[in-house]
Formats: sequence, C-alpha cells, structure tokens
Amino acid sequence: MMRMKNKATVFLLRILQGILIGGGAMLPGVSGGVLAVIFGVYMPFMELLTSPVKAVKKHIWLFVPVLAGGVLGFLVAAKLVSAAFAGWEKYVTCLFAGIILGTVKSLYRSAARDGVTKGCYVAMFAACAAITALLTGIKYLSSVNITPGFLWFLFSGAIWGLSLIVPGMNSSSVLIFLGLYQPMTVGISRLDFGVIIPVACGLLVVALLLARAVRKLYDKYYSVMWCGVIGLVLGSSIMILPFEFASYSEFFVCLLCALGGFSASMALNRFQDKINA
Repeated sequence: MMRMKNKATVFLLRILQGILIGGGAMLPGVSGGVLAVIFGVYMPFMELLTSPVKAVKKHIWLFVPVLAGGVLGFLVAAKLVSAAFAGWEKYVTCLFAGIILGTVKSLYRSAARDGVTKGCYVAMFAACAAITALLTGIKYLSSVNITPGFLWFLFSGAIWGLSLIVPGMNSSSVLIFLGLYQPMTVGISRLDFGVIIPVACGLLVVALLLARAVRKLYDKYYSVMWCGVIGLVLGSSIMILPFEFASYSEFFVCLLCALGGFSASMALNRFQDKINA
C-alpha cells in the first residue's frame, strides 16, 4: 500500500512539473528548457527526440504525466497571456521585457560553470548583434508583410522548438517583436487548430532535427553555448521595448512595469538558488 502511495505521489509531482514546464514554455522570461533541466527531465526528453523507441521503453512513466501536465500548463498560460495582452499590450510587453532581462544573471552563472573565455564573450556579442540585425531587417528593411497565418505560425513553432531544446533561450521576445506572440496565444487559448497545428508542426520538426546537434554542442562547447543564449536574450529583449509613448505618465508606468518584472525575475532566481543549494 505504501509503495502504491509513493508511486501516486511521484506521478502527481511529475504532472505538476509538466504544468510548470508547459507554462514556462509559454510565459516570457521563463524557460521551459531550464525548468526541464532543474526537474531532471531534460535529458530523458532529449533522448526521446534522438532515440524514441529506446526512450519510451525506459521512461514511459516519466513521459506520460510530464507531457499531460505540459499541455495543461501551456493552455492555461496561453489563456492568461492572451487576456493580459488584450487590455494592456504596451505595459505587459515592458513587464515581460524586464522579466526576460532579469534572467541574464542566472544564465551567466550557468555559462561560468566551466569558466568563461574570450570566445564566450565573442559568442555573446555575435549572437546579440545577429538577432538585433535579423529582427531589424525583418521588421523595417524587408518587404515581408507579417500577417499571422499558417506559415508565420509554423515559423513561431520552429522558434518555440529552439527554446525547448536550448536551455535558457526564450523565444517569446522574438515573437513579441514580430507581432506574432499575441495572435498565437489567442489562437492556442481558443483551441484554434488553424494555429495549434502549424505551431505544433514547426516545434516538432525543429526539435527532432536539431536535438542531437544541440546536445552535442552543449557537451562540447558548454560555456560558449550559454553565452550565445545570453546574447540572443539581450538583443531580442531590448528590441521589444517600446520607445514611443503617448504621455509622460505612460512612460513612467511602462518603466515601472519593466523594473517590476526585472525585480521579480531576480527574486525568483534567488529563490531558485536557495532551492538548488
């Protein structure tokens, strides 16, 4: 009887972890990949992407509750975010930008685990410059009309796939900048399969194609990879900040939102450090 209770407790715990990972994948500033690492499920899921048959036989009772919880957390977070954006888009964007920037310290600590070299800083600045140039080009210099539809939602899923297999990377800032984040979350929260199917396809294709390569890169260039992620976070987060305001009061509210998000993110990181200590 005691053994069955323990199994039930572990199963419920895994569902809760899945909810947090799924919600983290959706919420800006929270990395589903990092949460998966913290909960010890990242490597089994990477194994699922690279050796599915072997992984299912080995970890089936891990995958079932975590995936069920992940879907639930993803849908709940999508509904909350879409409701927030509907009424306070500029303020919510500033809040999320602050939250995302607040993760940089913990990302740098992860990068410094094996020591930070000059190559790490080169990777950081190169990634920051690359994402800034890419987003600027897409938004201002190209003739691409970013109208949410099948292909753009497929692209959104692909970006999301990267954030799941690359711990620390947060795709939300890129999608917010391109104006795809809000329509995507609205579609997911309404169970619109015209949104869900392309997002899911993009996510799965990228995750399956790149999982093995990303795992090898982290094994071989751990610190450089983490610093590259920091560069992507910095560049994409700064790009989503609004620079036009209707009044001084709007500016100060946006500033307070950004500072509040940054402070909350730093406090969460300190709490996480205490748990892991």
